[in-house]
Amino acid sequence: MSDEPLQVAYDAHAESLYRYALMIVADPEAAEDAVHQASAKLVERESAATRIDCLAVYLRTTVRNECYRVPGRRRVFAGLLKRLPACPILEQTDHGVSRGGERKRLERAIRRLPAEQREVLHLKVYEGQTFGAIAALTGVSLNTAASP
Repeated sequence: MSDEPLQVAYDAHAESLYRYALMIVADPEAAEDAVHQASAKLVERESAATRIDCLAVYLRTTVRNECYRVPGRRRVFAGLLKRLPACPILEQTDHGVSRGGERKRLERAIRRLPAEQREVLHLKVYEGQTFGAIAALTGVSLNTAASP
């Protein structure tokens, strides 16, 4: 990214965007690809991007769209989850699960969730979003966002 505001926005949000994508796709390479594609799209639309009021929201939406872009990707992710080595998708937190066995069980349980539910989990737990904000971001009803 050559334009300084775009570079600053990317630098400020790249790590959280990667963690967001990783929770959705549960694959480090696919998560990196989604963030890369989102930043590439921002650069392609550089003149329009400078008029975007909130680059962070634009980047997050674009990363989300990249995660779900390929038709049938959900089926691909489901198959990947069964074959992937156990790369952690849970973020470390100060109040997180500290015992190894408990963390592994939680990680396995989260991996079995559909991508959409992992996404809601990430937005609620790690980003502190309200279910209303999650519903608006994901395009589902409030009740769907809040349902288990």
